[in-house]
Amino acid sequence: MPGPIERLAHENDDGPVLNWSDVAAFVQAVSHAGAPLSEASLPVRTRLDLGPRGTMILNQIASGNVQPSKIAEALNVGRSLVTADLARVEKAGLLIRKTCADRRRVELALTPKGIEVMLEVKANLEKLIQDRIGHRSKAEIDACTNLLSELRTPPA
Repeated sequence: MPGPIERLAHENDDGPVLNWSDVAAFVQAVSHAGAPLSEASLPVRTRLDLGPRGTMILNQIASGNVQPSKIAEALNVGRSLVTADLARVEKAGLLIRKTCADRRRVELALTPKGIEVMLEVKANLEKLIQDRIGHRSKAEIDACTNLLSELRTPPA
């Protein structure tokens, strides 16, 4: 007879869905997947003293997310953490702050050095992905991306 945790499994019209072992394996895989991704940016973060979110901030700016509040929202952290991290990234000479016309907002932009560093991080990440899962088809990668995006999206 299954224990209380195993009873979390349920059925639909197609039969059994996920049991606890399936869910636990998925959660463990997702939670550990971030470590190698973080390691890919570690040499840059260490060399430039960027902190744990420094390269993620560079990526946000490179992707067009140029307001500190929007970066905090995208990274799911408080504004004060992003402010401290932005100071480190700015001190390393990787970004500049531009005051907007109404002088109430600031927009961020990468410096040429910031672009160079972002390209280095991207190359490290591309190599990691190619080495680890490059044998997978584009359809498999897209399915995984969609699945993880769904997991991150709150229910309506």
